[in-house]
Amino acid sequence: MGIKWAKLLMNATFSGMSAALGCCFGKVLASDPAMVSLAYIADETIKVAHAYGIKLERIQGKDMKVLELQDENDISNKMDFIKRFGDHIVIQKRACYKTWKRKEKLKLTLSTVLFVEREGGRNKNSL
Repeated sequence: MGIKWAKLLMNATFSGMSAALGCCFGKVLASDPAMVSLAYIADETIKVAHAYGIKLERIQGKDMKVLELQDENDISNKMDFIKRFGDHIVIQKRACYKTWKRKEKLKLTLSTVLFVEREGGRNKNSL
């Protein structure tokens, strides 16, 4: 159950803020008001999980319980962790996007080859 709550934490914070603001993770990380909101959302998610006796699993080797706030003054102590973790996510998202683009280009090339083969090697544009 802890892995589901860890995933919920990610979805509610980084993905949720990006969706709510209509921007990418990088812009969330660059916005102080968004980061403060993210800290509160993470804190609330962690506190609810603890209230249900759920221990959050690590995400990409990081212990997310460090995001639980002790009080409002604790937010500034969490910003470095959130930004470093967020930067890691941005890098991963870019790598996934590049891989996806390569696969899409390969599919397009493959579909062109299959079309030409199906048409008997003729290119209709050259007729």
